[in-house]
Parts: sequence; structure tokens; C-alpha cells
Amino acid sequence: MALARVTVWNAGDVLTAAAQNGEFNNILNNALSLISPLTGNLNCNTNQLTNLRLEALGTTATAANESRIYYQTAEDQVHVDDGAAIRRVPTISGVIRGDVIYASANNQFARLAVGAADRVLTSDGTDVAWVAPVAAATQAQMETATSTTTYVSPGRTQYHPGVAKVWGEWDNAGTINVSYNLTSITDTGVGDHTAVVGTDFSSANWSAQATGGSANSVVNIASKAAGTANIIGRDLSTDPPSPAAVIDLSVWNFVGFGDQA
Repeated sequence: MALARVTVWNAGDVLTAAAQNGEFNNILNNALSLISPLTGNLNCNTNQLTNLRLEALGTTATAANESRIYYQTAEDQVHVDDGAAIRRVPTISGVIRGDVIYASANNQFARLAVGAADRVLTSDGTDVAWVAPVAAATQAQMETATSTTTYVSPGRTQYHPGVAKVWGEWDNAGTINVSYNLTSITDTGVGDHTAVVGTDFSSANWSAQATGGSANSVVNIASKAAGTANIIGRDLSTDPPSPAAVIDLSVWNFVGFGDQA
């Protein structure tokens, strides 16, 4: 409340020492009443307000007074009134390197502690959380080819049943031009080559196809094992072509599909 007079003085009254001291003591003992409540702006003239404590409220005030600021004790956050909404200033304790500050329910700032090593930050559409990353598909998962929750890594792509496990091209001397998982070519005679697979199939039950680069010729797979395929080139230029003669070819091509060991 405003500071009140101790005595109302009239003309001719004598100011005694006691009365004067009483007036001064009234001012000294009630100095806050001289400025509180303010009826105008307080100009600090670029000077500091030291040891200032904000108003402490246990509940959030209704937005109505633009630029009002107070401390909300239930949230431990500074609130600023913009006249239409209460804005919260992050005042979160315990924040360390790697933490994430995000807006939680009611637009409050919250701290998400740094995640464990190799965790990734995800969202459920509302909030964020650290979760384990999607795992790479195992060999068994690649061979089953049904999972939609794992990812394919470059080192396991070959295990998928729809992917070739071995392929290559070579000349008649057995020199390999390009290949994958093809160790070598053995020239066992005229029109007779054996392809040696690097990582074997799990059994001899796998699909092999071969083609040749010479006109009027056909190539067939004579036999297979888990790690080899015997390929024969035959001449179709004779009439009739059967039984066709075995011939050398200028270029040989080969590919294999199946379950790998």
C-alpha cells in the first residue's frame, strides 16, 4: 500500500525533534511502499538490477499481460506472457553433452538424455525416443526372403534366392574376362569346360545356365556338383544336328542360382 503521513501539519505547528524523527522513521521503515506498486515505468538508465527474484507461481497464469514474466514452480520453468499464450523458456537442469531438448505435452520443454552407443533417434509421430537401429538381415533371413523389418547389407545380398550366386564370361582358353564367385575354368578337352565355383552351393541341386558365342552352336550343362559345373559346347551346323559334334567356342557365359553353403 502507499506510504501515509504520520502527522498532518497545520500552519503555526511546532516541529519537534520527536515528530521529525517519526516522519523520517516512517520513510526509512517503509521504503518499499514508496515504489510499490509502481504507477509508471521504472527506468534503470542502463544500470543492473541485482539479486532479482522472479514472481513464483505454482500454476500457469492465464495469458493476458504481454511481457509479464514469472517462474512456474511446478514445471521449474520461466514463463513469458505474450498476451495470447504463455511461452516457456528452457531452464532444465542436468543437461549434458548429447542430450536432446524437445517440446513435450502442453508445449513444455523436456530433456531426453543422450542415447546409448549406436542408438538412433526416432519419432512415433508425437514424441521422440532412442531405439536400436534396424538390424542387417542374416544369411537365414536372406534365404527365407520374407522379412520386411530388416535391411539388406552388401555382404549378404548374394544369399537371396533371386540373386545369382555365380556368373562369368571366359574365352576358349579358359581365361576369365569378368566374373563373380567364379574361381577358375578347367579346359578338359575340345568343347568341354568345367567352371569351379568359389563359395559352393549347399548341394548339387541348383540351377545353371550357359550360352556360347559361336554361330550354329549350343551349350548345355552336362553335370553339376556343389562347387563345379561341367559345360559342353556342341555344333548345330550339321544336318541332321543330332548327335551334334563337340566344338570349341569363342566365348562362354555361365550363371548359377540356388542355395549357397
